Amino acid sequence: MNSCPNRCFGPSTTVASALEKLTAVNLLEPRIVVVHVAYTGICGFPEELKKYGKLAEQGISWGWRRPYLIARAMTEEDRIDEHAVRRCNLQFDEVWVPSFFTKRAFETSGVDPHKVYRIPETIDLDEFSRAAVKAPKVLFPESPSVEFVFLSVFKWEERKNWKVLLAAFSNVFRDVESVGLYIKTSKYGGSEPMDQARRFLLQHLTNQANNGKFWGALTHINNSNAPNDDDGLDDRARPLGRAGVLSRIRIDTSSLPSSQMPSLFAGADAFVLPSHGEGWGLPLMEAMAMELPTIGTDYGGSTDFMTVNNSYPLRVANFGQGFTVGKWANPSRAHLKEILRSVWEKRADGNNEKVSRARSDLVNEYAGLAGVQDALNRFKHILKEVA
Repeated sequence: MNSCPNRCFGPSTTVASALEKLTAVNLLEPRIVVVHVAYTGICGFPEELKKYGKLAEQGISWGWRRPYLIARAMTEEDRIDEHAVRRCNLQFDEVWVPSFFTKRAFETSGVDPHKVYRIPETIDLDEFSRAAVKAPKVLFPESPSVEFVFLSVFKWEERKNWKVLLAAFSNVFRDVESVGLYIKTSKYGGSEPMDQARRFLLQHLTNQANNGKFWGALTHINNSNAPNDDDGLDDRARPLGRAGVLSRIRIDTSSLPSSQMPSLFAGADAFVLPSHGEGWGLPLMEAMAMELPTIGTDYGGSTDFMTVNNSYPLRVANFGQGFTVGKWANPSRAHLKEILRSVWEKRADGNNEKVSRARSDLVNEYAGLAGVQDALNRFKHILKEVA
């Protein structure tokens, strides 16, 4: 169970169709319940299912007064808190996590290892294929000078490290008019991505200029021509300025159906996501499937499928405090700038060796909706026991 407005960065149409068929089965009392509700926290229950968790905690075995209970959970940090550990151990029969990183985090924190299963995320590799995209999305239609586009896809929150991304891009490509950054994002927790990005970038560039660095980045950016709320541009997807590097950064918060995501990726030349950590990192996986040079932090769930041979893992500079009790990674800012420039400089050959290896590795490991098959295999095993 889960819900979110607009684009959830969720399953493909094929996976969604399979899930609809599974949920169409009408049982008075379900035999298996999989709970995946983000707002309840790790191993939490929505109100209508709490009765089952209470029965499990009382020691009532599954198959009599309650169904078999599975928590679908993850973390982007290296540990989870003791309350989450207690819920996982006492209220659920199994805990499904997407990555080896998350599995270690749960078990290290005290979750019973016999309950924890790795069920990886999945994408439809037939849909996320350049050959399947007939019309790539044009990401900078109003800026014909932009010939190379870095794409980033994430929800707008601190964990995604968007400030470091914006600062690195503006530093590396301040004088390169042919390079743009397109951020496909969604508002989260009352955030206002356009306003926050605008304020941060203007402050960052001003600080750099005041320190005697690249005055040119601020050329023609002043109170009279800086972007404002009544400049007639679509507030959901527009440049952050009319001149300089700001005009080559777009923040898109418009809704986008999952079926159009391959077209978005196909319109880009590279992908970058220097986050503090991922439970899995689905956009990174999607980018690799679309044969884009892919840059991501060498930490978290994405290490299940990102290697130095098929992508550009960002070195971790140090670790900091996450949202809860665990630590997350601070990727090297210097390394990020180095890789951004390197990927752009290698544009002529398309970074062919890594991108071809990336798709090949995904096909070998995750073809045929492998994560779905892993889940179905667990269901079959459980049903034999429940029966």
